Amino acid sequence: LAHQLVDLRGVLGPTELVESYYRAVDQLDTEWIEASADRKAAKDDVTLATNVNVLAKYRFAMEQRDVLYPAAKWIADGRPDPGDSIVYGLAGLTVEETGESGRARLYEVEFDLWMTEPLESGIGVTQNRQALRDRLRVEPAGEGWRIVSIERSERR
Repeated sequence: LAHQLVDLRGVLGPTELVESYYRAVDQLDTEWIEASADRKAAKDDVTLATNVNVLAKYRFAMEQRDVLYPAAKWIADGRPDPGDSIVYGLAGLTVEETGESGRARLYEVEFDLWMTEPLESGIGVTQNRQALRDRLRVEPAGEGWRIVSIERSERR
């Protein structure tokens, strides 16, 4: 499967690769995250996606119900109280190519990362929104492109 993902990466241009990377982060698709970016560049996103996946699967096993509430749906629903569901996902994604450096393409990506977290009391959740900006370097790799660095910072 990983080989097929790498082959698929070759049909995407650099902008499409960047967009697909963030869709994978939103959908907790660690295989695509790892296929489209260097390990060091994707480390934080793989860790986040893995942790949310493990928590959701554990809760599903215990409660026999899907506890993930995709952020896009939650926002479209008017941001209701999610109860004990886990709101997770990206919203407001913008991808802008900001330049070139040799054969590499440079991008700035802005998005909001939403994730609910349980309160310390164990009763209720807090809605956590991080407004983030990533600066990416995307380089040719084999037949396609690969994200080689991601510098993440909070937007104000």
